[in-house]
Amino acid sequence: MNIFNRRPRYYITPPVDLLTDPPAAHTATAYDGHQLAAFLSRAAPCVFRGHTIAPQLVQYRFDLSDPFDLPKINKAVAALSAVIHRPVEVLTSSKAHFALAIPSETPQTVPIKRPICTREFDQGGGLTTAAGVWTDSTPALLDLAEMPHTLIAGATGSGKSVLLHCLITGLLYKHTPATLKMIMIDPKQTELNMYTGIPHLLRPICTRPADAATLLADMCREMDARYKEMKKHGLREIGSLYPPILIVIDELADLMLSSRKTVEPYLVRLAQLGRAAGMHLLIATQRPTTNVVTGLIKANIPCRICLRVASWRDSMTIIDRKGGELLQGRGDGLIVLPTSPTAYRFQGAYISQGELLRVCDYWRGPAARIR
Repeated sequence: MNIFNRRPRYYITPPVDLLTDPPAAHTATAYDGHQLAAFLSRAAPCVFRGHTIAPQLVQYRFDLSDPFDLPKINKAVAALSAVIHRPVEVLTSSKAHFALAIPSETPQTVPIKRPICTREFDQGGGLTTAAGVWTDSTPALLDLAEMPHTLIAGATGSGKSVLLHCLITGLLYKHTPATLKMIMIDPKQTELNMYTGIPHLLRPICTRPADAATLLADMCREMDARYKEMKKHGLREIGSLYPPILIVIDELADLMLSSRKTVEPYLVRLAQLGRAAGMHLLIATQRPTTNVVTGLIKANIPCRICLRVASWRDSMTIIDRKGGELLQGRGDGLIVLPTSPTAYRFQGAYISQGELLRVCDYWRGPAARIR
């Protein structure tokens, strides 16, 4: 199956003025770190070493006078939380150091234009896209080709759908239809319909779970054809023979609960063999339970993003550790990269419905086509 034998067209990527300018920067309110250290020192002597302001959190770093006092800090933090009327999270870096994360009194959003208008984004290769910012306010950029597959989980209000749109929008700002193709599966029929008609789509957006299995089977056949071409040319990876294909699925639970027996084998096969053939999965779900995120799927998707979830069990299912249930929502998340077992905290970017429609309308209109 050759799905690329079409007359070539030439395109130009969208201008950044389709996106809203970030608001003027302002200094967030932070507690006095030395006063926090004095309060905590009643239980375990410690010294304040500095703080870092993130869009929704402020992290305070401390040194312990006696590393064996670390267990006492948890009791002191519970008392501190009651005094300031805010949830306080303990972030342990080592036995002699710890950090506290306290929600900001003035939480801020991160407009998608902020990470996109950076040198790092412009110079990023592969399938580099914008996720948001790290806790030190540097741009959080992900290369989906290096992931090579990504799973996003989060409850209602966590920012899951917005993050999915930001990742797709970042790709639409870097890639023309000649350098990236997309397949979209949207059983909910609400989240991905605005991408209808953009030239990156290989097929119309799939909205019926019964059709999703057929579409994924076609992608497996395309993957097999690419492997034959690689063998013919003596290649280990597809390189520039074909453009990469990003398969976007929102919502995985609807597929697994209605068509698990037919869908899961194709998903697992694509996850196992797709990277070298330039085929990558981007999957989102708001039900990160073990009957949705099965062991086979989880084992073959090394990059996992956890936004706020309902319980620590859901957090364990996604990132193999607790913490997802303590996130602030609205894009506050933890990400586990395939290159490190550590879960990194980040603030997901925000894109409005109007911005998203302007970007999609640009690709559907004549301004994007050179000829």
